[in-house]
Amino acid sequence: MSSSRHLLLRILPVLALAPILSAVAHADALLVEDPLNADSGWMLAGAPAIRFRTDPAKPSPTPSPDSYIVAWNGERKPLVRGVVKYFDDVKLQPGTWVVSFYVGHAENRPFPENIETVQLLADSNGDYKPGAWFDYTERVVNGVTVQAANTPPEKGQWTKWTCTFTVASGARTAGGRPAIGKTLGFMFMTRLPPNHGFLFDHLTVRFTPADASGTAGTP
Repeated sequence: MSSSRHLLLRILPVLALAPILSAVAHADALLVEDPLNADSGWMLAGAPAIRFRTDPAKPSPTPSPDSYIVAWNGERKPLVRGVVKYFDDVKLQPGTWVVSFYVGHAENRPFPENIETVQLLADSNGDYKPGAWFDYTERVVNGVTVQAANTPPEKGQWTKWTCTFTVASGARTAGGRPAIGKTLGFMFMTRLPPNHGFLFDHLTVRFTPADASGTAGTP
């Protein structure tokens, strides 16, 4: 890892994840605050080697008072681990979406040098329902620009990461379908090297709508 300790995020362009409660949103509005409780609809890729924890050994400072997600790879080859959630009644709109969340470095496993996928999803197939699994073709990969520069957490600590997605009116999914107006989701996923792990907790989303010309605002 470089001396700057900046983590490489290979973020594929995508959409947005936030509950739009009306067609008109206030600038820089907090639209999602999710403390990641075990019954809150998060899908865990790679179970049982990724799960919710509520034990008091959680690293400090504590992002949220309840549960958090811990992922690890105890095998001898890289394996996919990650978290995904669609947000009921939340629709993608053109504008700027700022997604923040906490990642943690467990005491007993190295944090991965590269997090391969931090993306937004859109239910372009129209088949999402609570409890259903995600569709990888619903990654929004066209009509979005992404900004992110995040530092990996120190051993035994949490750090806050922020990714900014600027979504255009013509955003489309990897399956080639329009993404605007579809149910939104979020994906944090990577291929963990052997004996590595990560913690994940407390996600928020802020939204600034595009102006009348279709240009996204700045939060």
